[in-house]
Amino acid sequence: MNCFYHPQMVAVGICRNCQKGLCVECAADLKNGLACKDKCENEVTGVISLVQKHKKAYERAANIGLQNAIWWTLVGGILVVGSINTRPDSVNPFSVLALVFFVVAALFLKTWFNAKKIDKSS
Repeated sequence: MNCFYHPQMVAVGICRNCQKGLCVECAADLKNGLACKDKCENEVTGVISLVQKHKKAYERAANIGLQNAIWWTLVGGILVVGSINTRPDSVNPFSVLALVFFVVAALFLKTWFNAKKIDKSS
């Protein structure tokens, strides 16, 4: 492939914005992509910035699964402890079911977020 702007020159890469072949003279190396020098640099810089922000947000969101698992387990435990404190002779079956539900929900959320992490890496 040859350079779009200098057809006699061999292209060293493709602009990340307009997909045109670029020679060494026309290519602006923006570390994570090439751009047409003085033409597409702003657009490619914006795209690279968005990708980097998305990666950081995804990493933070992946940790929410563990936080949710801990939260729902605590809520279920509080319900069970609360039912024991109100009726020390017996445990409210609703509270035990709620605890089981919250623990299962927590495990599901943790597993789901881990699966999303794995999907990202593949």
